[in-house]
Amino acid sequence: MTHHPCRSYLSTSLDALIPELDAIAEFKCVYPTSKFPPKPSWMQTEQVQSQLECSQRKKCFWLMCQFETITISPFTFETWREKVSEYQNQITAVDRENNARFVNAGIFLRHRTLCEHEAGKYVYSPENLTEPEAIWKWMSDGLIKKEYFPMFWVLKKVNLVEMYPVPDWLEKRDPYLRPLAEMLKYFSHAENKEEFNAYMSKYRPAIIEQT
Repeated sequence: MTHHPCRSYLSTSLDALIPELDAIAEFKCVYPTSKFPPKPSWMQTEQVQSQLECSQRKKCFWLMCQFETITISPFTFETWREKVSEYQNQITAVDRENNARFVNAGIFLRHRTLCEHEAGKYVYSPENLTEPEAIWKWMSDGLIKKEYFPMFWVLKKVNLVEMYPVPDWLEKRDPYLRPLAEMLKYFSHAENKEEFNAYMSKYRPAIIEQT
């Protein structure tokens, strides 16, 4: 966690810190069937502003990606390369230029029995592997244990936005954030759990309706 240097109630978790650019990074992924957002939403903008406040950095690289999983049949390296080539031929020249800095296709391993949020459910290839042959070899070696099966993906769209601190952002929100933090701190104690449950049962339906 990165804590604000002056306001003890405010802290955040950064996806990445880029000291040489005095910047941070925030990564978002959307499902293949979801509408691809052209810009950060209001909630995402608020998140980034809090991160910039806590980290005291000058900018944030907001990266939105949309992936699609693909099926390989028959299960061979040549078939995978053919699928990747098909995808590369479909994207436009503008998309190809925008995607030039990113790996456009890859593999990750998914455990057969672990639940969604258990450690080890997904295993991703090392970031230094960019050549298809190296990625395929990593996948093949990882399947020796037989607990995993491969998932193949291609990058459909990517949107990179540079975001900067908004003047007086925290000063305008401080009157609301400070009491909220105090409330959360109070309810975090075990002896206040019943009171918290009663509070949520009373107000949660209204909160859900408003959102």
